[in-house]
Amino acid sequence: MKRVLIGSLIFGVTASAAFAQSIEFRGALCLTAVTSTCTSLSSPWNVGDCATMRFSPPNIGTNGVVTDLNVLGSGFANSYHLASGSLVGSTFKTVNGTKITRTLSTWAPTMRITSLSPTPSSSTLSEALAGDISAFDNNPGCNVTFRAAATKKP
Repeated sequence: MKRVLIGSLIFGVTASAAFAQSIEFRGALCLTAVTSTCTSLSSPWNVGDCATMRFSPPNIGTNGVVTDLNVLGSGFANSYHLASGSLVGSTFKTVNGTKITRTLSTWAPTMRITSLSPTPSSSTLSEALAGDISAFDNNPGCNVTFRAAATKKP
C-alpha cells in the first residue's frame, strides 16, 4: 500500500510539473500614433507600421513575476522586460530594453499597457492590448502608441 501511495504522489508531482508551462501570446503589434522624431529617423516608424509581437504576462503558468513584450521584424528584435509586476495601468514604468540588429544594445525605455482584454489566465486563448512605449526601438524621443492582438501559443 505504501508503494502505491508513494508512486501516486511521485506521478502527481511529476505530472503537475509537466503540465505547467510558460504562457505566451503571439500576434501582431501596430503603431497607432508616433511622435515626429519617429518619422524623421533614417529607418522611420510611421502610423500603420506593424510587426510580429510576443507577450508574456506575469503570474500565470510558469511565467513568474516578469512581464515581457517582444517586437520582431525582418531585421530587428526588441525586448521590453519588466523584472517584476504588471505594465497594465495609466502609469509609465521603466523597463529593460534590448535591441538586436547587427549589434546588441540596451536602454531604459518607459512603457505602459493601457488596455488588456481579457485578464490573462492559463485558459485565455487570445488577448487584445494597447499601450505606449517611449524611446521606441532605442530611439530617444520616438514615442509610440500601439494596438496588438495575439493568440495563446499552444
